[in-house]
Amino acid sequence: MIAYVDEVRTLTTTYQQPQLLRRSIPFREQMSRKYWGVASKRRTLSNTATCFRIQAAMLPLQCQAAIEQLDDLRRRVCQMEAFLDTLDPAATQRLRPYGCLCILSHLDYLLAEAIVTIAMFAPICQSVTVQRVELHLHIRVLFPRLLTTFEDTVSQLAALMSMERQEGDAHDDL
Repeated sequence: MIAYVDEVRTLTTTYQQPQLLRRSIPFREQMSRKYWGVASKRRTLSNTATCFRIQAAMLPLQCQAAIEQLDDLRRRVCQMEAFLDTLDPAATQRLRPYGCLCILSHLDYLLAEAIVTIAMFAPICQSVTVQRVELHLHIRVLFPRLLTTFEDTVSQLAALMSMERQEGDAHDDL
């Protein structure tokens, strides 16, 4: 019983340490991590779009993998949006992230639409029906919009990061 209590204390201590470290991370580093969390999904999103565009028939396992990847990207987008929403007033006034917030919410909407559509498509992806063809065509039309919005989002976030870097460098020079 004593060993079990020691393990629980160790797990609790280990769990609490990242929370304390997260608060001490500088703003620029937090923003960079969130940006790269979103931007690193570019190839995954492109490959998923290519699979739906090229393949005439999909397997349920492919649909499930696509849903998981899109859900992970959506989670990262929501984290970035929450991070920008909770900026202190001085940082908000300095960075003016309103365009990024708008495009992040639009990307979140498109990702949710893609996830729901693929989830509807998964059970019927092996059958030969008109509904399957219509859903597959809808997914094929959805992905180019999703990719374009993703690229716009990443470029807006990169511009926001460079603006923060320039402001930080100018402040450091003083």
